[in-house]
Amino acid sequence: MTNLLTRLFLTAVLTVVCGVSVCAQPAIGKVTDSNDLYYSIVNGSAQWVEVTYPGDLPRGMWDGYEKPAGHIYFPAAITYEGKRFSLHEIAAWTFMGCKGITGVELSEGLNSIGFSAFALCEGLTSVTVPQSVKFLGGCMFFGCRNLQEATLPPDVKELMEHTFADCYSLRKVVLPEKLQLIDRSAFDRSGIESITIPAGVTFIGENAFRGCKNLRSIEVKAVRPPALGEDAFVGVSAETVVYVPQGCANAYREDPDWSTFQDIRER
Repeated sequence: MTNLLTRLFLTAVLTVVCGVSVCAQPAIGKVTDSNDLYYSIVNGSAQWVEVTYPGDLPRGMWDGYEKPAGHIYFPAAITYEGKRFSLHEIAAWTFMGCKGITGVELSEGLNSIGFSAFALCEGLTSVTVPQSVKFLGGCMFFGCRNLQEATLPPDVKELMEHTFADCYSLRKVVLPEKLQLIDRSAFDRSGIESITIPAGVTFIGENAFRGCKNLRSIEVKAVRPPALGEDAFVGVSAETVVYVPQGCANAYREDPDWSTFQDIRER
């Protein structure tokens, strides 16, 4: 992570003309208001920057600063001192607790989103993460109680702990086909109604879907039943339908982890 002693904060104000975003220089800004956002150079030679917070870590990140609100647009690059810097990542904790954020528009080229980057953003309702993103930090959307749907990029291999925990309004998540791990408490107490688990997932962590009372349909693409951590589906109805590949129903019915589900069907 960025050395705090060498952090360079850059700010840019968005101007809106006839509904189109126009900036004095290519810089990150908000579509709906003129609050500044902050950048930090993470790799000078590669000319990479991250979006970050203005205050101290971990407390007081936005103390004395107006928290971002509204719909936030993240371009692929900014210009600073005549140089073009690619937006490489969103730092951990950056927007945590910014309840006024209602939407985010992330550009292709972004590589990673850090731990708890959007946690407790209660105004956020939907998000699509660009295909270029390869790493998503844990607790990324923790406590986003009004988040209803999310689409994750294809190259992410691990859904980290508490990613969608306490997302009570969550109904739909599109998981990446290359996913291999759903970590502990990833959907803990979320409102998810159905989920498709990609074929590459071999392990679903403890409490991953704990308390998901609305979950009524689980489609598992894996021929071999994924291993389950303790209480992975505790609180989910035993009558929830589990769909598995053709010829695999008996394997799931005989598996000690999956046999708790009464309705396992092939399709």
